[in-house]
Amino acid sequence: MQNSQIEIDYLSAQQVVNLTASPELHSLYQQLAAGENIVTDLGQPQFTNTPSQLALLYPVLQNGSLTGVLRARMNAAVLLGESNHPDSFFQKIYIILTKPDGSVIYADTAYPNEGNLFTATLQGGINPDDVETIRQTFAQNETMTVSFSGKGNQYYMSWQPLGLHDWRMVMFARSPDVVFQTTTILVGMITTGIILILLTVIFCIVLIQLLLRQKHYLETQQRRYDALAQFNDTLLFEYDVRRNSVVFAPNALERLDLDEQCLEGMPIEYYVQRLLHPDDQKLIQEKLQRPNIVLGQTYYMEIRFRCKNGAYNWFGCQFKSIENQDNAPRQLVGKLVDINDQRKREQVLQRATLQDALTGVYNRGAETLINNLLKEDERGLFFMLDLDDFKIINDTYGHAVGDALLTGIAQILKEVFRPDDIIARVGGDEFVAFLSGINDAKVAENKAALIQNRMEQLDIPGMEHAISASIGAASAPQSGSDYDALVRAADQAMYTIKQQSKKGFAFHTQNN
Repeated sequence: MQNSQIEIDYLSAQQVVNLTASPELHSLYQQLAAGENIVTDLGQPQFTNTPSQLALLYPVLQNGSLTGVLRARMNAAVLLGESNHPDSFFQKIYIILTKPDGSVIYADTAYPNEGNLFTATLQGGINPDDVETIRQTFAQNETMTVSFSGKGNQYYMSWQPLGLHDWRMVMFARSPDVVFQTTTILVGMITTGIILILLTVIFCIVLIQLLLRQKHYLETQQRRYDALAQFNDTLLFEYDVRRNSVVFAPNALERLDLDEQCLEGMPIEYYVQRLLHPDDQKLIQEKLQRPNIVLGQTYYMEIRFRCKNGAYNWFGCQFKSIENQDNAPRQLVGKLVDINDQRKREQVLQRATLQDALTGVYNRGAETLINNLLKEDERGLFFMLDLDDFKIINDTYGHAVGDALLTGIAQILKEVFRPDDIIARVGGDEFVAFLSGINDAKVAENKAALIQNRMEQLDIPGMEHAISASIGAASAPQSGSDYDALVRAADQAMYTIKQQSKKGFAFHTQNN
């Protein structure tokens, strides 16, 4: 909050610590930490911008600890109630802010005061005895109005304690500035001083009430943020079905690959294309836009969203309808919870139960994975590979060499097939591989030739025996629609190679 003379802002606890780091300000920090309100000196550089400013500091505490400070910076002119419109009795009233010893800390004009009210009075030709009397009266810290003469002029002076740092507000006028030379002048000046003082007090009361309301608001917000901090992995969203627009809570900008527009509402298609993993795009549209969502019932799914770093993370998406019309949802609210670490742990555990300990490829558990892929897409190529003379190699060179050979074959298969293809070791020297979505016999032949070529180049330390394999392949759905049928078909094709000269490839057909 800011106007021409008052600036209100909020300082965090760390900012306050930094500003009060010097030893002379340590007591100020302790006062704030104890919950005390503070008014700084004029021009205190840590908390003000100009020499004529002072700062009102209101601490914000949470559970007894300082969480921040509400700061109001104002010009001294605000305290003094200065006005561009002179009183009807005077052409000019001079206003000064002083300490009890008369030291001037602020003046509304460039008055030649040499920094002290009483020094300036003496320079004005006032009788020293009168000055001393004024000084003694001034020190009593009471409201007072006096009149005195000097250099042919009559002076009228009134002062009022402000209750801040023992400061006094002093107003005075000279006879040349008086419009009417009557006894009413003195009364008018006193009235003016009282009015200014009352206005100043009223202003300060209003300002304090404003600051206290702001302090209460900040304390409430702090409690709200502390509560939300417990759910920092939760991203809230709202979907207006009628307008087809989705609005995210602001913290989503920190996690997801979003921009500011997403806080104002964008069509759901925008988020689908920008955020969702291609494999999950159809799923979320079907879920959120289906007509049979029951009012108040909670729904859940797990989908991948693109994050700030460009990677896709798994999120648990929970949502419900809060408004329905004609049995169809109109307004959905939901939350996203990052479950990426959880999914990784699950995948590690799942992988451990499906992984061959020696080679790192799948074990016989691949059967379930292949059957699941065939349910999604009936097309596929299934390979079965059996190493030639593996028993001889194992007996001749030892199990360590045999293990190295199996590991090398697994690495060749990983390089030949796609990352999403299934590769598994299903026996001592038997491997299978499955390519989903393809059933072209020519592709199978090319893959087999590439495997044989790589095996010829494989160098296993301590082994001089030639490396080769008998490979059989089958296609789905032509040779079978599940794992067992494809194993029988590929094994049958591979057996024809074993019966011949080994080191070869055969593709299963209905005539095999």
